[in-house]
Amino acid sequence: MASMPHCWSVPPPPAVSARPRSAANSLLMRPSATCLPMGGQLRYPYRALSRLLGQRSLSSSRPSPPLRHASLTRSKRKASSTRTVGSSQTAPAETPSTAPSGIPSAPTTTPVDSAGTTSSDGESPKSPLLRATSPTPPEETQEDTSGKPPKVSWESVRKLLRLARPEATMVGCAVGLLLLSSAITMSVPFAMGKIIDVVATATAEVPFGLTKGQFFIGLGSMFILGATANAGRVMLIRTAGERVILRLRDKLYGALIRQDIGFFDRHRTGDLVSRLANDTTVVGKSLTNNVSDGLRSLVMASAGLSMMVYMSPTLTGIMLAIVPPISITAVIYGRFIRTLSHQTQAALGDSTKVVEERLGNIRTVQAFVMENAEQELYHSRVKRVYDLAKREAIFSGFFFGGTGLFGNLAIMAMLGVGGNMVVQQVMTVGELTSFLLYTAYVGGSLSGLTSFYSEIMKGLEVSGTLTLPNLRGQLQFDNVAFVYPTRPLAPIFRQLNVTVDAGTVVGVAGSSGSGKSTLTALLLRFYDPQSGCVRVDGVDIRDLDLVWWRRQIATVSQEPVLFAGTIAENVAYGLDAGTVTEADIHTALAQANCDFIHHLPEGIHTFVGERGISLSGGQKQRVAIARALIKNPRILLLDEATSALDSENEYLMKEALETLTNGRTVFTIAHRLSTLKSCDLIMCLHDGDVVEMDTFSNLMDKPDGSFRRLMEYQTDAV
Repeated sequence: MASMPHCWSVPPPPAVSARPRSAANSLLMRPSATCLPMGGQLRYPYRALSRLLGQRSLSSSRPSPPLRHASLTRSKRKASSTRTVGSSQTAPAETPSTAPSGIPSAPTTTPVDSAGTTSSDGESPKSPLLRATSPTPPEETQEDTSGKPPKVSWESVRKLLRLARPEATMVGCAVGLLLLSSAITMSVPFAMGKIIDVVATATAEVPFGLTKGQFFIGLGSMFILGATANAGRVMLIRTAGERVILRLRDKLYGALIRQDIGFFDRHRTGDLVSRLANDTTVVGKSLTNNVSDGLRSLVMASAGLSMMVYMSPTLTGIMLAIVPPISITAVIYGRFIRTLSHQTQAALGDSTKVVEERLGNIRTVQAFVMENAEQELYHSRVKRVYDLAKREAIFSGFFFGGTGLFGNLAIMAMLGVGGNMVVQQVMTVGELTSFLLYTAYVGGSLSGLTSFYSEIMKGLEVSGTLTLPNLRGQLQFDNVAFVYPTRPLAPIFRQLNVTVDAGTVVGVAGSSGSGKSTLTALLLRFYDPQSGCVRVDGVDIRDLDLVWWRRQIATVSQEPVLFAGTIAENVAYGLDAGTVTEADIHTALAQANCDFIHHLPEGIHTFVGERGISLSGGQKQRVAIARALIKNPRILLLDEATSALDSENEYLMKEALETLTNGRTVFTIAHRLSTLKSCDLIMCLHDGDVVEMDTFSNLMDKPDGSFRRLMEYQTDAV
């Protein structure tokens, strides 16, 4: 059995003075919650998209305490003493303990950054735009690729209908117009029968004691009223549908950008774009257009059937004989269409993600002369969509052809029996005609109900709230165990125990895969540990409001991410509108040594292109540092922030960073000797454990120390 790693406590450096900071708006502190792993699932008020976003949104506000994951079973370990930095003895490198038990196996994947390259530590990506997953075991959270849609419950239908609640007035008016137009429509067969009797039989009485002229004028006026009501129904219901789609897209996008980074391990950008564009339309139309059409079909079928029973129960019985086989067939067909729709949406997502990724990396595609191969790949994806659509067309043809055949056979039987009844003067020719028209109307309405069922089948949160008024910035990793969900058999941290006092600049060093970048990911809550907790000023960061917490942190990653906008927009990214001036932006750019902006025609208003493509790597890095400077953070995370700068600019940059880091807690991941020298303390990681932690000079004085050996390897490589 492996022994427990040491718990490191870092005293504040004597040379660094904490800078005073104004208190945040008043929110009472509450006691820290017990350090339990987080978890839970996000529940959305719509069924079709809840499966896609069936994970908790870390950034959404909520009134209730955070949900927690079940703790992972720990392997047995030997307890060891707690040591403080500065002790005369150095803890030897501990033998890594076994991975936490109870974690299912899954294939190991190599994370990539926004540029498509492997992250420096071989860990999961650091960018918030990249993929990650929640710590739920993969077999419980992997996307279903079987093609079978989730089961639909009445609760799901109610949630779906609740989306249209804000449009209740508009939908209610549309329903009123629907009832009016349906009533007028269903009077047509009765009126047609009376017209036939009046015209064909001289002795027939005009209904309601009217003259023939009055009867036809009244009938025409009624038809005009019905047409007007139907037009109003269509206008209102489609407007309501578009409003539902608008609101749904807003909510979905808001939910997407607030998902924890773990969500994006499982769902790629193209798939999410497809859901945002296509699935919202399907759901919106299911709630409005399809519900309206289904209700209209239901009203017409009920009214028509009632009139048929009134006119001739015998003929009605003949017609109803075909209902059971058609109904059974319709249910089977509806279920098939539901499954096929699920598969089609997945196929559309696959084709969309191919386009999204390839066009986003078109330079790589062309550099490797992969145009033909990529075209064939896209063809295979859209061919899958075509094959599914073809299957739907074939089955739809059989279904509607079969139901039409049953309907025609029923009409033939009714004509035979009805003709005999006319001969026997049981009913008139006009009444038989009305009955046949009602049969056609009811048949069409039943077909509409089938389509309504098929279409409606196509359509079927949480974070802490605490803030700290006087954040000092003391950080503590308390018995943290963490494993990336995509690599459950490769734990990053087993029992990490580190305390860093406020105002300390800590350099993080270690070999690739030792967990350096994972520290920043845990601090930013891109992930939560499976066990243990991360504290700031003694408070579990999972109890903090996530938006507030991330606003206290600035980060500069190894591969800075810029958006398609101006330099000023990128520097001010993340700040509230109106809180930053051009002078603030110029100051931050000057501190970050962005002198190149003076040579640009439009200065800070120069567009940088998609992903900052018009800037060099060093220029993008400096803009990212300016973005961190203007945020005036309490905690600063630097991940190889100066790696893209030349020696001269790195020297100037370090001067700016010294000003920025004064009085702030800083984690800087670096391999350069010059960067690590300026840190107050060095934390050396190996296999997820802190094997050494001391000042730079003390660590370099240890001949067999891990940090010194690491620096010697890098020097030899140079």
